[in-house]
Amino acid sequence: MDNNTTNAANEAPQNSVTANTQPAPLSNQPRNLLAAFGLLLSFGYFGVHQLYLGNKTQGWVRFGLAVASLPLMLILVGYVIAIVLGIWTLVDFFLLAIGNKIDGEGQPLAATPRDQQYTKTLFIVTLVLGALYVILVIAAISLGIFSSLQERSRSTSPYYSPSRSY
Repeated sequence: MDNNTTNAANEAPQNSVTANTQPAPLSNQPRNLLAAFGLLLSFGYFGVHQLYLGNKTQGWVRFGLAVASLPLMLILVGYVIAIVLGIWTLVDFFLLAIGNKIDGEGQPLAATPRDQQYTKTLFIVTLVLGALYVILVIAAISLGIFSSLQERSRSTSPYYSPSRSY
């Protein structure tokens, strides 16, 4: 029994030494600009990029509002929340791409020259695609494409009868 006790005592310091050699916590490592921008483009409406940047309160508020806005769209309140979150995401888009490049702790975001070039390219491509989308929607509305689609769906519906008044 004494041999087992001494063997266990000898093994304990070895285990405690290996237990103390853990990697540094993630909060000490700088956050990456390209990762933050990618999260903004992918999940910006939900505020996931703010959670990544360390702005926990802002991130969770945005996430909660985004999730709450989906069922609230049934009573039209969700659309107001969605518009506010869309504008908030657009502001974050410009701030992260052009201006404020710090995380929630005030530390600058880590970015290699390659990351900065990718971020700039993503910014320009997103602006161009967004502008094209807006132009196409304005053109479709002005040409009446949406109203003709609505009329066509009514006329092909088995429940629609022009003789009935609604």
